[in-house]
Amino acid sequence: MSSETYQRSSEPVTDNEGDQKYYSHYIVRRLPAEVILDALSQVTGVPTEFTGYPKGSRALQLPDLRVESYFLTAFGRPERITTCSCERQEAPSVAQALHLSNGDTINKKLEAPEGTIPKLVEDGVPDEAVVRQLCLSALCRLPTPAERTAILPQLATAPPGGDATAKAARRQVLEDLFWATLTGREFLFNH
Repeated sequence: MSSETYQRSSEPVTDNEGDQKYYSHYIVRRLPAEVILDALSQVTGVPTEFTGYPKGSRALQLPDLRVESYFLTAFGRPERITTCSCERQEAPSVAQALHLSNGDTINKKLEAPEGTIPKLVEDGVPDEAVVRQLCLSALCRLPTPAERTAILPQLATAPPGGDATAKAARRQVLEDLFWATLTGREFLFNH
């Protein structure tokens, strides 16, 4: 991990924009299906339940395809017939885009009463702390000044605290913010 090759940026320069080999820059790749699903569970605080496995089992721990998961299938879970990495489907598809936009996986995690969002609403966490927590948990970095400038006014439309109506409005704003982050390129791709 300390090698120069491993630490290459994914941002190409003029001379290596078209390079797809020889590691002149890191080539951006979508994360594997299992990693995305586990990351969604971790950020939202809602574990994915797999039939026949204890609650809290991670998608990366699943030994075979007998475990039903539309998300994993749509995002290219390999059939594990051979040990070749070529079995994995990494090409984007319409099914993936539609499932991210309006599928059950993300939406149910965001709406779950035991998840991160209800805790943020009930605890009355301030806007600045919400943005910081989301960026750290989903993107592994602090929010940029541009992100703070764009997000904080949106969060200010539904401030923390208040009655049930105010809390419902706050929850809706937080669900939208989490959804936008979890369906974004920076979350779904290794770069």
